[in-house]
Amino acid sequence: MRLVTCTQQMACSFNYSLLEKGPQMRKTLLACLLATASASANADWNAGLSYLNLSDSEEGLDISLGGIVGHVSYDYVVSDQLTIMPELRLGVGITDDTVRVFYTDVKIDLDMFTALSVRAQYELTDQFYVFANPSYAYAKIGYTIEEYSESDSDGDWEFGIGGGMGYQVSESTSLELRYESYSGTDVLSLGVSVGF
Repeated sequence: MRLVTCTQQMACSFNYSLLEKGPQMRKTLLACLLATASASANADWNAGLSYLNLSDSEEGLDISLGGIVGHVSYDYVVSDQLTIMPELRLGVGITDDTVRVFYTDVKIDLDMFTALSVRAQYELTDQFYVFANPSYAYAKIGYTIEEYSESDSDGDWEFGIGGGMGYQVSESTSLELRYESYSGTDVLSLGVSVGF
């Protein structure tokens, strides 16, 4: 991280007169740029795909929706066992549900799911880890009353808290199980994450 800061400071104050200061300045600049390129090449990025189940029970109605969610995150290693990971998740629905409201069938589907999380991950062993993640998520839900050919959608941002566990099946691939709660809505996901 110090190398990145060094490069950023040099880039802000860089001008061509630095190159005229002699071979020592050119070597220092080149070393700093190469170190930053090397650090970027070894960056701990992760991406993955998971199946998500969003469920809610309210006023006698039980709703369960499924979706596919992709994620991207970056590892900030704090210690040998603790990692902080900012994460972005984007998804769409793949299964819907139908509920009966006032003697009318209403089809409900997940149009879109987006979540911004900061995840604290703790390595229990070389292969097994647990994590906690507060999130700020958006879900857009579609409603269709087929009898009357009417449809609408509604979306909302919510804060939530969650956690999960993962098992590293290879050096760069993990299987993960995650549970989150957003104002009474439960979100359970099972997926795979790959580091690169």
